Amino acid sequence: MARVRQIALHCFAEARIVLVVTLLLLTISVLGANRHQARDRYLGANGVDTGNCTSLAGPCRTFNYVDSRSASGDVVHVLPGTYNLTASTCIVTKTSGVTWQSDAHGAATINGGGHCLYMWHNSGTSGYLKIVGFQFTGVQVNSSLNSFGVLLEGSEGNFEVAYNTFHDFGGSSATNNFGAALSPAPYGNGNYTGRTCSVHDNIFRNIAPGGSFLYNGYSLYAICGNNAGDPDPKIYNNLIYNEGSIAIQMWHAADHVHVYNNTIDKAHMGILVGIGDQGAVNGAVFDVSNNIVSNSYYGIYAEDGGGYTLSPNSTFDNNLTFNNSIDWAYKHSARNLDLLTCFRTANNISGDPQYVDRDAGQYALRKRSPAAGKGVNSSYSPVVDLAGNARSKQASIGAYEPENTAARRSQKQTNGWKAQRDDE
Repeated sequence: MARVRQIALHCFAEARIVLVVTLLLLTISVLGANRHQARDRYLGANGVDTGNCTSLAGPCRTFNYVDSRSASGDVVHVLPGTYNLTASTCIVTKTSGVTWQSDAHGAATINGGGHCLYMWHNSGTSGYLKIVGFQFTGVQVNSSLNSFGVLLEGSEGNFEVAYNTFHDFGGSSATNNFGAALSPAPYGNGNYTGRTCSVHDNIFRNIAPGGSFLYNGYSLYAICGNNAGDPDPKIYNNLIYNEGSIAIQMWHAADHVHVYNNTIDKAHMGILVGIGDQGAVNGAVFDVSNNIVSNSYYGIYAEDGGGYTLSPNSTFDNNLTFNNSIDWAYKHSARNLDLLTCFRTANNISGDPQYVDRDAGQYALRKRSPAAGKGVNSSYSPVVDLAGNARSKQASIGAYEPENTAARRSQKQTNGWKAQRDDE
């Protein structure tokens, strides 16, 4: 009898082992089926929307089709060419975690032709999108002022927009224009979600050119924060010139934004740090450092109201202003105050930044610029400049380090993109 029990127990143990192994193999199989292997996909101006878009020799044609075939982790390589949008091909992407890139920066142009309320729109429960290396032009203008070049509203945020050129958006009218060239504005469940974004190494030129107003027509309208444990938002190494409204505006749920090493020339307002309206965060804090604002009406401006107040711990350090009608201002609950005495400020200077050739759009600094070596170094300071040159141990103010051969070569390349676009 004992022998029978021993055999029975042994068989039961073997059965349990078989069951456990079977369940383990089944689990591995299910996980393997659900795991997506990141893929390279290809999009070309003369492509055809068929298949899964994974062949360089046979790219797909439209952004919307490629998005429908993509999954998180994929990289979409947009081939050189001009992508003329129509009312039916305005770009709508809803897939999270996709990188869209022009491998040759500036070689892929997206031209809205005035047909799209939003040239590129991301929305819904999505985010973690990267848009890299494009040229954008051809925004729609209307009397509602509600059209955008790139509007990123996916509720999860974590957008990165880098190495793009936005140019020739709208005109001088304050009543018939557009909202913004670029707006990362995470939104969900009827409110701004305050998720993060990173906007860096972009060029904005001729945005609402000839204008002189403060409502819409912005180059960059950023509504980003650090909710849900996100890293702080960053806006750095951007060049913005010939802007008829506000070059960089932060509003609504913007909070903990670090604005570093941007160069802004000939804008109606250079930088607006503000909170108010839907999603506003009381006590929002900002860090505005190492920026140049020149030849504008307003330089660097702060604003709050409606029961919301900016944190006095916001910092404005090591910025250079030049030839602005009003360098600094703070509008607090409809009262005009002195920004430099209401927040933490240090080492801000005034003086001609001495651009290499402003008329030609070359905004590298001359070696004797007062901005050279006068920046603050922090964990948010970029390690290279807009031209890709390593920043010195004592960083300079603005998007560019002082001129050198590499910087001028990179600026000529940038101007080559501009010339290419202007010739099209």
